[in-house]
Amino acid sequence: MAFDILPGEAVITRVYCKNYDQIAVNVLHYVREPGVGPAVTSVDYAGVVNSVLSSLYAAVMPTSAEYRGVGVQLLPVGGITPVEYYPAPNPGIVAGESLPKQVSGVIALRSTVGGRSGRGRVYVGFPSEADNESAGKPSVSYVQRLQALADALNSPLTVPDINGTGQVFSLHVYSRLLAFLADVTQVVARDRWGTQRRRGDFGKINTSPV
Repeated sequence: MAFDILPGEAVITRVYCKNYDQIAVNVLHYVREPGVGPAVTSVDYAGVVNSVLSSLYAAVMPTSAEYRGVGVQLLPVGGITPVEYYPAPNPGIVAGESLPKQVSGVIALRSTVGGRSGRGRVYVGFPSEADNESAGKPSVSYVQRLQALADALNSPLTVPDINGTGQVFSLHVYSRLLAFLADVTQVVARDRWGTQRRRGDFGKINTSPV
């Protein structure tokens, strides 16, 4: 069931990608600009996120993988709110077989808060072997495409409210330990691979809700 997003509220945004029987989930936090104004619906918000990110994720994944869509949820303030899922399937476009499923591209986030608590990482799933150089590092082309995705993540999202007026959402780093949200000031596509063990072929198989 769709929900309303009011000024100043934060939205947990889960981006789902799938490769064979495994999924990758990127958890992002966007905050609507504070002030006054009518509600933005979760349907319209998810539609904008999918339209911005779908092709950019597809550009860093092989044809065996697929961008699946997003799950959105208000950041709990006084209790847990339900997650609403919005599918928007789009297959990867990079030639070649995928690298081992736990291998990931890495986007580093820097925020207005210094130190480790003010930083974050996005592990982008399922790169292709065609984007792996002989030295075992991402190709220059891959890093450029990953940076294009990173820039899109950090670009303000303009979502129409119920009256059709554009409302702005911006990417933040969220610290659960210290319970703060900080504006992201820099996003950098790293030129080395990262790993996410939970995406590997051993252990529990993750399933996609979208």
